[in-house]
Amino acid sequence: KSLSRFDLVTAFSATMWIHVHGGDDGLTEFLKRACNSTKCLLVEPQPSRCYRNANVRLRKLGQPQLNNVLENSLLMRADVEDKIESVVL
Repeated sequence: KSLSRFDLVTAFSATMWIHVHGGDDGLTEFLKRACNSTKCLLVEPQPSRCYRNANVRLRKLGQPQLNNVLENSLLMRADVEDKIESVVL
Protein backbone atom coordinates (compact mmCIF):
# COMPACT_ATOMS: atom_id res chain seq x y z
CA LYS A 1 0.00 0.00 0.00
CA SER A 2 1.49 3.36 -0.98
CA LEU A 3 1.42 6.30 1.41
CA SER A 4 -0.69 9.32 0.54
CA ARG A 5 1.09 12.61 0.05
CA PHE A 6 -0.47 15.94 0.87
CA ASP A 7 -0.20 18.99 -1.36
CA LEU A 8 0.67 21.20 1.62
CA VAL A 9 1.59 20.64 5.27
CA THR A 10 1.84 23.63 7.62
CA ALA A 11 3.52 23.88 11.01
CA PHE A 12 2.64 27.22 12.62
CA SER A 13 3.89 27.87 16.16
CA ALA A 14 4.59 24.17 16.67
CA THR A 15 8.30 23.67 16.05
CA MET A 16 9.44 25.13 19.39
CA TRP A 17 7.17 22.81 21.36
CA ILE A 18 8.26 19.78 19.34
CA HIS A 19 11.86 20.89 19.89
CA VAL A 20 11.68 21.43 23.68
CA HIS A 21 9.85 18.15 24.26
CA GLY A 22 11.61 15.99 21.64
CA GLY A 23 15.04 17.63 21.56
CA ASP A 24 17.12 18.18 18.45
CA ASP A 25 16.50 14.61 17.28
CA GLY A 26 12.74 14.95 17.74
CA LEU A 27 12.58 18.16 15.72
CA THR A 28 14.74 16.71 12.97
CA GLU A 29 12.59 13.56 12.80
CA PHE A 30 9.38 15.61 12.66
CA LEU A 31 10.74 17.73 9.80
CA LYS A 32 11.91 14.70 7.82
CA ARG A 33 8.56 12.95 8.25
CA ALA A 34 6.66 16.08 7.26
CA CYS A 35 8.83 16.49 4.15
CA ASN A 36 8.22 12.87 3.17
CA SER A 37 4.45 13.27 3.41
CA THR A 38 3.99 16.43 1.36
CA LYS A 39 4.86 18.23 -1.83
CA CYS A 40 5.24 21.53 0.03
CA LEU A 41 6.09 22.16 3.70
CA LEU A 42 5.43 25.58 5.25
CA VAL A 43 7.17 26.04 8.62
CA GLU A 44 7.02 28.98 11.01
CA PRO A 45 10.02 28.53 13.32
CA GLN A 46 10.09 30.41 16.60
CA PRO A 47 13.26 32.44 17.27
CA SER A 48 15.45 31.77 20.29
CA ARG A 49 13.82 34.52 22.37
CA CYS A 50 10.50 32.63 22.22
CA TYR A 51 12.12 29.72 24.04
CA ARG A 52 13.17 32.05 26.88
CA ASN A 53 9.76 33.75 26.92
CA ALA A 54 8.03 30.38 27.32
CA ASN A 55 9.92 29.78 30.55
CA VAL A 56 9.10 33.27 31.80
CA ARG A 57 5.38 32.60 31.20
CA LEU A 58 5.58 29.20 32.91
CA ARG A 59 7.44 30.65 35.91
CA LYS A 60 4.80 33.42 36.29
CA LEU A 61 2.08 30.76 36.24
CA GLY A 62 3.91 28.73 38.90
CA GLN A 63 4.46 25.87 36.45
CA PRO A 64 7.64 23.82 35.97
CA GLN A 65 10.01 25.36 33.46
CA LEU A 66 11.30 23.62 30.34
CA ASN A 67 14.53 21.88 31.38
CA ASN A 68 15.92 21.72 27.84
CA VAL A 69 15.78 25.52 27.67
CA LEU A 70 17.22 26.03 31.16
CA GLU A 71 20.12 23.65 30.51
CA ASN A 72 20.85 24.98 27.00
CA SER A 73 20.92 21.38 25.74
CA LEU A 74 19.16 22.18 22.46
CA LEU A 75 22.00 22.57 19.99
CA MET A 76 19.72 23.66 17.13
CA ARG A 77 18.33 26.58 19.14
CA ALA A 78 20.95 29.26 18.34
CA ASP A 79 20.16 29.47 14.60
CA VAL A 80 17.01 27.38 14.55
CA GLU A 81 15.75 28.90 11.28
CA ASP A 82 18.95 27.94 9.46
CA LYS A 83 19.01 24.49 11.06
CA ILE A 84 15.42 23.81 9.99
CA GLU A 85 16.23 24.95 6.47
CA SER A 86 19.20 22.59 6.31
CA VAL A 87 16.97 19.64 7.25
CA VAL A 88 14.14 20.36 4.82
CA LEU A 89 16.18 21.38 1.78
